[in-house]
Amino acid sequence: LQEGEGHGRAAASSSSSSSSQAASAKIVVLSSLQEISTNIDTLSLTPPLKAPVLPDVPGHLCSEDRFDSSFNTGNKLLRGNGLQRMQAFAEWVFQRDEDTIVVGGHSLYFRSFFREFLPNEANPFEARDVKIANGGVVALTLERGTIEDDVLAAIQYRIDPDSITEVHIGFELSKKAKKALKNNNAKEKNKHA
Repeated sequence: LQEGEGHGRAAASSSSSSSSQAASAKIVVLSSLQEISTNIDTLSLTPPLKAPVLPDVPGHLCSEDRFDSSFNTGNKLLRGNGLQRMQAFAEWVFQRDEDTIVVGGHSLYFRSFFREFLPNEANPFEARDVKIANGGVVALTLERGTIEDDVLAAIQYRIDPDSITEVHIGFELSKKAKKALKNNNAKEKNKHA
Protein backbone atom coordinates (compact mmCIF):
# COMPACT_ATOMS: atom_id res chain seq x y z
CA LEU A 1 0.00 0.00 0.00
CA GLN A 2 1.13 3.52 -0.54
CA GLU A 3 -0.43 6.81 0.24
CA GLY A 4 -1.47 9.11 -2.58
CA GLU A 5 1.91 10.76 -2.83
CA GLY A 6 2.47 14.47 -3.13
CA HIS A 7 5.54 16.50 -2.26
CA GLY A 8 6.74 13.81 0.18
CA ARG A 9 7.80 11.28 -2.44
CA ALA A 10 10.02 9.62 0.16
CA ALA A 11 7.24 7.30 1.30
CA ALA A 12 6.55 6.09 -2.23
CA SER A 13 10.25 5.75 -2.96
CA SER A 14 10.84 3.78 0.24
CA SER A 15 7.88 1.50 -0.39
CA SER A 16 8.88 0.92 -3.98
CA SER A 17 12.49 0.14 -3.08
CA SER A 18 11.68 -2.03 -0.06
CA SER A 19 9.20 -4.02 -2.11
CA SER A 20 11.88 -5.14 -4.54
CA GLN A 21 11.96 -8.58 -2.91
CA ALA A 22 8.34 -9.09 -3.83
CA ALA A 23 8.75 -7.89 -7.40
CA SER A 24 5.48 -9.43 -8.53
CA ALA A 25 3.44 -7.69 -5.81
CA LYS A 26 1.70 -4.51 -6.86
CA ILE A 27 1.92 -1.38 -4.75
CA VAL A 28 -1.57 -0.01 -4.19
CA VAL A 29 -1.82 3.78 -4.32
CA LEU A 30 -4.50 4.53 -1.75
CA SER A 31 -5.71 8.12 -1.35
CA SER A 32 -7.07 7.46 2.13
CA LEU A 33 -3.46 7.21 3.35
CA GLN A 34 -2.59 10.81 2.47
CA GLU A 35 -0.73 12.66 5.19
CA ILE A 36 -2.83 14.37 7.85
CA SER A 37 -1.99 18.05 7.70
CA THR A 38 -3.07 21.22 5.95
CA ASN A 39 0.48 22.12 4.91
CA ILE A 40 0.96 22.70 1.20
CA ASP A 41 3.57 19.94 1.02
CA THR A 42 0.97 17.34 2.01
CA LEU A 43 -1.07 17.79 -1.16
CA SER A 44 -0.85 15.06 -3.77
CA LEU A 45 0.84 15.83 -7.07
CA THR A 46 -0.26 12.51 -8.53
CA PRO A 47 -3.43 12.72 -10.65
CA PRO A 48 -6.33 10.33 -9.97
CA LEU A 49 -5.85 6.77 -11.25
CA LYS A 50 -2.14 7.42 -11.98
CA ALA A 51 1.01 6.06 -10.36
CA PRO A 52 3.43 8.45 -8.62
CA VAL A 53 6.46 9.65 -10.59
CA LEU A 54 9.59 8.60 -8.68
CA PRO A 55 12.64 10.02 -10.46
CA ASP A 56 15.13 8.83 -7.81
CA VAL A 57 14.04 5.18 -7.85
CA PRO A 58 15.40 2.72 -10.45
CA GLY A 59 12.93 2.20 -13.29
CA HIS A 60 12.38 -1.53 -12.71
CA LEU A 61 11.16 -0.74 -9.17
CA CYS A 62 8.73 2.00 -10.07
CA SER A 63 7.42 1.30 -13.55
CA GLU A 64 3.75 2.16 -13.91
CA ASP A 65 2.74 -1.52 -14.13
CA ARG A 66 4.21 -2.00 -10.62
CA PHE A 67 1.36 0.06 -9.15
CA ASP A 68 -2.36 -0.48 -8.73
CA SER A 69 -3.70 3.07 -8.97
CA SER A 70 -7.37 2.12 -9.07
CA PHE A 71 -7.80 3.40 -5.47
CA ASN A 72 -6.00 6.68 -6.17
CA THR A 73 -8.72 9.33 -6.20
CA GLY A 74 -6.16 12.14 -6.33
CA ASN A 75 -5.70 14.79 -3.72
CA LYS A 76 -7.53 14.58 -0.38
CA LEU A 77 -10.79 16.50 -0.20
CA LEU A 78 -10.51 20.09 1.01
CA ARG A 79 -13.51 19.59 3.30
CA GLY A 80 -12.45 16.09 4.34
CA ASN A 81 -10.44 15.21 7.40
CA GLY A 82 -7.90 12.69 8.61
CA LEU A 83 -10.42 10.71 10.65
CA GLN A 84 -12.57 10.08 7.58
CA ARG A 85 -9.52 8.87 5.65
CA MET A 86 -8.34 6.64 8.51
CA GLN A 87 -11.80 5.06 8.76
CA ALA A 88 -11.91 4.60 4.97
CA PHE A 89 -8.50 2.92 5.08
CA ALA A 90 -9.53 0.65 7.98
CA GLU A 91 -12.67 -0.41 6.09
CA TRP A 92 -10.62 -0.97 2.92
CA VAL A 93 -8.35 -3.34 4.89
CA PHE A 94 -11.33 -5.51 5.80
CA GLN A 95 -12.49 -5.65 2.17
CA ARG A 96 -9.17 -7.26 1.14
CA ASP A 97 -8.53 -10.99 0.80
CA GLU A 98 -4.92 -10.80 2.05
CA ASP A 99 -4.13 -11.86 5.61
CA THR A 100 -1.34 -9.29 5.83
CA ILE A 101 -1.31 -5.74 4.47
CA VAL A 102 1.98 -3.81 4.31
CA VAL A 103 1.52 -0.04 4.47
CA GLY A 104 4.04 2.71 3.73
CA GLY A 105 3.42 6.32 4.53
CA HIS A 106 4.06 9.23 6.85
CA SER A 107 4.64 8.93 10.59
CA LEU A 108 2.12 11.65 11.50
CA TYR A 109 -0.64 9.61 9.81
CA PHE A 110 0.34 6.49 11.74
CA ARG A 111 0.61 8.31 15.08
CA SER A 112 -2.92 9.63 14.47
CA PHE A 113 -4.02 6.10 13.55
CA PHE A 114 -2.71 4.80 16.90
CA ARG A 115 -4.40 7.67 18.77
CA GLU A 116 -7.72 6.91 17.11
CA PHE A 117 -7.80 3.11 17.17
CA LEU A 118 -5.87 2.05 20.28
CA PRO A 119 -8.14 1.48 23.29
CA ASN A 120 -8.13 4.57 25.54
CA GLU A 121 -6.21 2.91 28.37
CA ALA A 122 -3.53 1.44 26.09
CA ASN A 123 -0.33 3.11 24.89
CA PRO A 124 2.28 0.43 24.15
CA PHE A 125 5.64 1.85 22.99
CA GLU A 126 4.07 5.29 23.66
CA ALA A 127 2.51 4.84 20.20
CA ARG A 128 -0.03 7.62 20.84
CA ASP A 129 2.70 10.12 21.66
CA VAL A 130 5.68 9.37 19.43
CA LYS A 131 6.09 8.77 15.73
CA ILE A 132 7.41 5.73 13.94
CA ALA A 133 11.06 6.48 13.17
CA ASN A 134 12.10 7.15 9.56
CA GLY A 135 12.53 3.73 7.96
CA GLY A 136 10.82 2.12 10.94
CA VAL A 137 8.57 -0.91 10.62
CA VAL A 138 5.84 -1.70 13.13
CA ALA A 139 3.40 -4.62 12.99
CA LEU A 140 -0.10 -4.64 14.48
CA THR A 141 -3.45 -6.38 14.31
CA LEU A 142 -6.44 -4.26 13.35
CA GLU A 143 -9.83 -5.54 14.50
CA ARG A 144 -13.31 -4.68 13.30
CA GLY A 145 -16.55 -5.07 15.22
CA THR A 146 -20.08 -3.75 15.44
CA ILE A 147 -21.51 -1.94 18.44
CA GLU A 148 -25.30 -2.10 18.52
CA ASP A 149 -27.94 -0.38 20.59
CA ASP A 150 -31.71 -0.21 20.27
CA VAL A 151 -31.55 2.34 17.46
CA LEU A 152 -28.49 1.67 15.30
CA ALA A 153 -25.35 -0.29 14.79
CA ALA A 154 -21.94 1.29 14.28
CA ILE A 155 -18.79 -0.29 12.91
CA GLN A 156 -15.77 0.24 15.16
CA TYR A 157 -12.08 -0.43 14.52
CA ARG A 158 -9.55 -1.28 17.18
CA ILE A 159 -5.81 -1.96 17.29
CA ASP A 160 -5.07 -4.93 19.54
CA PRO A 161 -2.53 -3.28 21.88
CA ASP A 162 -0.83 -6.62 22.61
CA SER A 163 -0.21 -7.15 18.89
CA ILE A 164 2.05 -4.11 18.37
CA THR A 165 5.60 -5.18 17.57
CA GLU A 166 8.63 -3.14 16.55
CA VAL A 167 9.94 -5.08 13.54
CA HIS A 168 12.73 -2.75 12.40
CA ILE A 169 13.85 0.44 14.21
CA GLY A 170 10.25 0.95 15.42
CA PHE A 171 9.14 4.07 17.24
CA GLU A 172 11.19 7.19 17.93
CA LEU A 173 12.16 7.66 21.54
CA SER A 174 10.02 10.08 23.52
CA LYS A 175 11.62 13.24 24.87
CA LYS A 176 11.64 11.66 28.34
CA ALA A 177 13.35 8.51 27.06
CA LYS A 178 15.89 10.54 25.03
CA LYS A 179 16.77 12.57 28.13
CA ALA A 180 17.19 9.43 30.25
CA LEU A 181 19.39 7.85 27.55
CA LYS A 182 21.50 11.01 27.32
CA ASN A 183 21.90 11.07 31.13
CA ASN A 184 22.86 7.36 31.20
CA ASN A 185 25.41 7.89 28.42
CA ALA A 186 26.89 10.87 30.29
CA LYS A 187 27.13 8.80 33.52
CA GLU A 188 28.83 5.94 31.64
CA LYS A 189 31.24 8.35 30.00
CA ASN A 190 32.09 9.92 33.39
CA LYS A 191 32.64 6.45 34.89
CA HIS A 192 35.27 5.65 32.32
CA ALA A 193 36.95 9.09 32.40
